[in-house]
Amino acid sequence: MTSNIKEFIFVVNPYSAGGKNYRKIKKIIQLFENFNFSLEIIEAKNAEHVKIIIKNYYHLGKRNFLVAGGGGSLFHVINAIMEQYKEGDSPILGIIPSGTVLVTRQLESHDLN
Repeated sequence: MTSNIKEFIFVVNPYSAGGKNYRKIKKIIQLFENFNFSLEIIEAKNAEHVKIIIKNYYHLGKRNFLVAGGGGSLFHVINAIMEQYKEGDSPILGIIPSGTVLVTRQLESHDLN
């Protein structure tokens, strides 16, 4: 099953980096929308919620995911995709690092303020 390349389920951890980067994530969302990407934004509450999100969208035929969070968020999204994966699937996973270590330096080096 294939998904439109410009339609993504965007799993966001609003608590990564203590919530400090959430404002910057909103600006990143605007950038995607400026390039005509369709994002369905889901704020993940915990690891179990991530599994439910991925499972539900996978069953709807959605295979394009973005994740914004730290290493833990990425870990949970990848595991949830792998639990749903079937031979022949072609899931797409985009990663926007927004954990404490990576994003603080990366986002500050770009003009997102």
